[in-house]
Amino acid sequence: MTRLRQFFGELVKNIWFGFKTSYFASKKYFILKCLVLLSTTLIPLLTIWLWKEILNGIVDIRNSKDTVILCLAVYLFLKLFSYLLAQFDSYINTRYSDELQFYIEGVMIEKTSRMDLSFFDSALMGDKVRQARSNFNIMTNITWLVFNIISELINIVATLAIVWAYR
Repeated sequence: MTRLRQFFGELVKNIWFGFKTSYFASKKYFILKCLVLLSTTLIPLLTIWLWKEILNGIVDIRNSKDTVILCLAVYLFLKLFSYLLAQFDSYINTRYSDELQFYIEGVMIEKTSRMDLSFFDSALMGDKVRQARSNFNIMTNITWLVFNIISELINIVATLAIVWAYR
């Protein structure tokens, strides 16, 4: 039981480290990425509601002709907005990757600038620095893991809201 608790404790610490690193790398792009994730969850829900209104309006076309046309117009707008949001998300991903790389390199430069020059004469220490630099890819991947976790949390909350509202 202690090993299991220790494993989950380390896992939570690593994910928390990913959250902190992701946020400090670029607050602006972190928030924009979270907004995109929220939008990509809400737009399909709104689309489902629009189609429900459209189908109900088609059944009773005499009383709701204007509602059907309005819902179709909003649906087409949402399709265009979804496409533009996907392009914007691609842009954010690219810029965020750059910002993350700059942040990690800045941290590495700050840490290595405090070390004595004799540190780099040792082959063992040089290997440690190279190993740390090779872990950039892992730190980049943990950032996307963080966004996957945020996305899943948003989906769970949205699903619970739908089930609760349906009840």
